[in-house]
Amino acid sequence: MIDFMKANNELKELSKGYKEFENINHFFLNEAMACFFKALNQYESDSTRLSSIDRLRVIRDFQNDLINNLKENR
Repeated sequence: MIDFMKANNELKELSKGYKEFENINHFFLNEAMACFFKALNQYESDSTRLSSIDRLRVIRDFQNDLINNLKENR
């Protein structure tokens, strides 16, 4: 019974660590998106504005690249 309790406590600690990792991961994803939009807005203010379709394509491509990068690094 003691081994079960010990394993249960270790599992709880691992769960807490994973939740903290998820929170950090979400924070960095949000920061990456914020930086991307700042850069995109700066690009558009420095040159011609992108069409709505081009803007959506750029955003979609960035999100896909970010997701693929995260999947590769897991």
